[in-house]
Amino acid sequence: MDQTKYINYVIQKHATKYKTFCEKNQIHYSHEVLRTFLLCIQKKPHLFIKYLQNTFLEKIRPFLIDMYCETVSLQWSMRRFLIRYRKKRMISCNQYDLSLSEFTDPIELIIQNKKYTFQRNELYQLIYSALLHSDIYMISSPLPVKNPYTGIPFTKNMLYLICGSIQMNPLFYYFQKCHFDCNKFLLIYEGLLRTHLIEKTIKEFTPVQIKQRIEIMLLEVTLFDFSTENYEAILKIENIPINLMKPLLYHYYYSIYSLNPYQRSIEYKQLVNELINLRKNTII
Repeated sequence: MDQTKYINYVIQKHATKYKTFCEKNQIHYSHEVLRTFLLCIQKKPHLFIKYLQNTFLEKIRPFLIDMYCETVSLQWSMRRFLIRYRKKRMISCNQYDLSLSEFTDPIELIIQNKKYTFQRNELYQLIYSALLHSDIYMISSPLPVKNPYTGIPFTKNMLYLICGSIQMNPLFYYFQKCHFDCNKFLLIYEGLLRTHLIEKTIKEFTPVQIKQRIEIMLLEVTLFDFSTENYEAILKIENIPINLMKPLLYHYYYSIYSLNPYQRSIEYKQLVNELINLRKNTII
């Protein structure tokens, strides 16, 4: 159905009501006025308010608003129905998820007249990883979110659909506010990206990597010993369980990589205090 058919259906549906309204308010009855108005709005919806301000439409303004809303609602309802019907009839290009397992929480998308099925958690991880892409020095450089089966970036329309269908992360919300423009997102929210990147990096460390980073941290975070007149490590790794040391890595990484100089200073002081407290509470 094209737009004219939706409009004609709504006008015919409310013809009696509109005629009664015109007779009651002493207005000239003409269904062509409604049709012309609705057609103009459909072609140029951004001029909706301007059209309504027309003096000749003042008395029928409430009626026009109701009919316009019903026309748009009908159009989108039919559109959703046709999309669902089309999806059911199409065969997905992929029968399994990225781990070659059966779909448990799928979302279906039609991309360039082909249907693809994704796990919601996979799409979440795809967007999350693309936004937190960085180099070894934690300098953020977000990447376009791509379809993993074709390597082609998702369009803005697809990204809006995806973000409306999966669990929203704060990063996704701000990315959406930037209209999915990676450069604009980086320019405005680089500090937020750095924070999430630090947390993601530490969470993904293996036990071996955690131990290596803690060793480096303990060698770099030192205090001046007046008896030896040298900088000495506050703690030794063999004296403290790893599970007690891991939370300190957050302070360590923020003190190095945070874009905020004040936060770097505060995090470093807090890290030193935590290490001193651990030394006091541990029998060496």
